[in-house]
Amino acid sequence: MKIKETKLGLILILALSGPMTDDYLEPLQEKLNHHLTLGDLKILIDLKEVPLVDSSGLESLWDYLMKFRKVGGSLKLVNPGPLVMDILLATKMTNIFEIFSDQEKAFRSFL
Repeated sequence: MKIKETKLGLILILALSGPMTDDYLEPLQEKLNHHLTLGDLKILIDLKEVPLVDSSGLESLWDYLMKFRKVGGSLKLVNPGPLVMDILLATKMTNIFEIFSDQEKAFRSFL
C-alpha cells in the first residue's frame, strides 16, 4: 500500500493507494501510530485509490477510530469507490464512520 500524506493546518490527509487487506495494512498502521504519537488528531483517510477493503482492513479502521476518539481526535473517510462503499454499507460501518464523497466537505467537517 502506498500512502500520500498532506497536511492542511491541523488536518492530516492520508491518500491511500492499494487494497486494504491483511497483507498490506502495516504501512497504514505505522503511519497512524506515528501521527497519534505526534498528536495529529484530525485524520482524513482518502479511499479513492483503494479497490478493496477486507475484514482486516475494517477492523484496523475501527481500532484506529477508537484510538483517536479516546484522545479527543477523529478519523474520517472520504472518496470510497463503489465496491468499498458497498462493503462499508454491508458491514454497517457507515453508522460508525463519518464518510464523505469529496475532500472539501470532509475538510469542512473538521471546522
